[in-house]
Amino acid sequence: MKTHQKHLIQKKGIKIIENRVKAFVGENGQMEKVVFENGESVTVKGGFVLPRPSQTSDFAKDLGCESNSLGGISTDSYGRTNIKGVYAAGDASIVAPAQLIIAAAEGLQAAVGVNRDLIETEFL
Repeated sequence: MKTHQKHLIQKKGIKIIENRVKAFVGENGQMEKVVFENGESVTVKGGFVLPRPSQTSDFAKDLGCESNSLGGISTDSYGRTNIKGVYAAGDASIVAPAQLIIAAAEGLQAAVGVNRDLIETEFL
């Protein structure tokens, strides 16, 4: 977070804590306390977190696929990667808040890409 952003938030009386979280404590699905790695804790009624999404597998990297600026697999509009015959879609290609509808739409686009490439290879 940039300094001017911190100042704007703090002017509203909102406390910003940038320590690493060790645990969220609560009951019945309700967060009651945040415990930090430095031993401090804060009693809360709610909060905001900024997750750092990442790939859970090195499979694409091991294949030689390039990554995009978000850490997802870099693709064109049809899900093609820089490796011929390797396609990616959904959460694998865009590392951002996951949404089923976006993943499904990207899967459809990748399927169109596969189909186009197969037709081009086999019939043209």
